[in-house]
Amino acid sequence: MQEGTELADLSAEQRQVVHHLTSWLHPGGSNNVPTLLRGVFGSGKSRTLAACIVSLDRLLRARRDTRRILLLCQTNVAVDTVLHHLLSHFGWDDFARLGSFRSVDPELLYRTVSLMSSRPAAAKELSDALQRRPPEVRQALQSAIDHGLLPPKPTAWRRRRLVAATTAALESADLSPDVLSCPFVLVDEATQLTEPAIFYALQKARAEEVLLVGDPRQLPPRAVHAPLQLSALERLWDQKGACRLELATQFRCHPCIAGFCSSLFYGGALKSGITAEDRTSGLGPGAAPLAVVLSEGPETRVGQSFRHDAEAQLCSSWLKRASSCGRLQPKDFGVICLYRPHADACGRAVRSSGALKDVEVATVDAFQ
Repeated sequence: MQEGTELADLSAEQRQVVHHLTSWLHPGGSNNVPTLLRGVFGSGKSRTLAACIVSLDRLLRARRDTRRILLLCQTNVAVDTVLHHLLSHFGWDDFARLGSFRSVDPELLYRTVSLMSSRPAAAKELSDALQRRPPEVRQALQSAIDHGLLPPKPTAWRRRRLVAATTAALESADLSPDVLSCPFVLVDEATQLTEPAIFYALQKARAEEVLLVGDPRQLPPRAVHAPLQLSALERLWDQKGACRLELATQFRCHPCIAGFCSSLFYGGALKSGITAEDRTSGLGPGAAPLAVVLSEGPETRVGQSFRHDAEAQLCSSWLKRASSCGRLQPKDFGVICLYRPHADACGRAVRSSGALKDVEVATVDAFQ
């Protein structure tokens, strides 16, 4: 079949992933083992997943095949990011977003299926969530609620090609296997999920073909029991007969920063798909893309964690100098901290200067 336009702006690595997934629908294309995709930060995993969904849907429609696809992630942000790629890049919205109206991106409320047990309860939850939206958007959605069009009725959302949810939402959803049946399952953030969480979802969806996507160099599964701290993607990667794909090229940050990360975490294997000229500094010509500033003074223990007050003040002073260049706004800066108490200390130091109140200060996990 002719190649779809959804591949037009993809890299060679990304196209290979899409081609492999569409082979699921070809005679002999399935090898009855999960497809494993390791993707470094900034490699376009979400964009690639969106292209995979559109390509699978195009082939299924051509065959008048009604089988559905499940997109599964650890976090709501990851789910919504893929859905936004579907909307913005492909104009594709044949999906049902399973989850709480309070957690879903407000832009996706019109396609969200509530986890509440009754339609009146779901309608109330949706009405409460609408308070976050601008008046003109709130009025249109509230009118749909009043006319019984929202939340979507089961007869409507069950016809959607794609069901998108977090593992937590899927676990709490009281849906029978017949209702949820999705033979094609795409699992993003798979290296953050425990194997039982993944296998429960696959069983509930009656999965036949599975793609596990993740980056073992980022956050691991949150588990106390040691065997559960190894993700399914990592465990299966070295097994004989494994179907392995990689996105090893990042398109996000300056090559100098990428090279630093590559040396520390990726054994020098990380590649950059952008040049230094593509990421000129917002601080002005000649500004280094990566700088190390050493602070002095002792750390203070806070419970089981730490904070560094002198470093927090140094961070605030540096932000004042950087923002004075006039090329960047406070909202353009981010302060990433290892510990929550230290993030709180940096936040207080930054907020003490009213001009920097829009700087985002958070932990690694929060930014992740």
